[in-house]
Amino acid sequence: MLQLLEAAGDRAAGSAVAALSALVCQRLAGLEHLDPHPLTAGGQDPKEARRALVLAHGLGATLAQRPRRIDAYATGQLVDILQRWTFGPAYLVPVPAELSHLFAIHADRAGGWTRVADRWLQFGTPQGNTVDTITKAGVYLLAHATRARTQFAAAIEEQMEALVRSIASRWSSSTSA
Repeated sequence: MLQLLEAAGDRAAGSAVAALSALVCQRLAGLEHLDPHPLTAGGQDPKEARRALVLAHGLGATLAQRPRRIDAYATGQLVDILQRWTFGPAYLVPVPAELSHLFAIHADRAGGWTRVADRWLQFGTPQGNTVDTITKAGVYLLAHATRARTQFAAAIEEQMEALVRSIASRWSSSTSA
């Protein structure tokens, strides 16, 4: 899996989320009644599973409509791997945690979020994804990272500071008028 993410370059984040989305929205559709659900079997952390599902239904569905933002080969291979983890003999693999863990290893090796996510998943890109979407993707995919998570947290902090400055500037302008 790490080789697939590495080959995807800055489309690795999009490819991982698109693969998760394909698994959840296509191959697991209609299986919500199973207990345990194939995606959350194996002692999965419920918060991590929820983050993965939100990401799959949100950003993942968006990326499925924008094939240039993902690496098609890597995404297809990742879907096959996730499906084996979900339905194969290793049914009890906690898919959201394992995907996040392996992605975090890749992000740390690659040099952080800016190296594994396309420009639309970077903070401050005009007409890119919202800060909320970028934050959700980074928080889930980098949950098990060390260096990459620290860099991502610093980027979130910069975004919050810029937002506070913007609000303060608008408030100041409106009160002085």
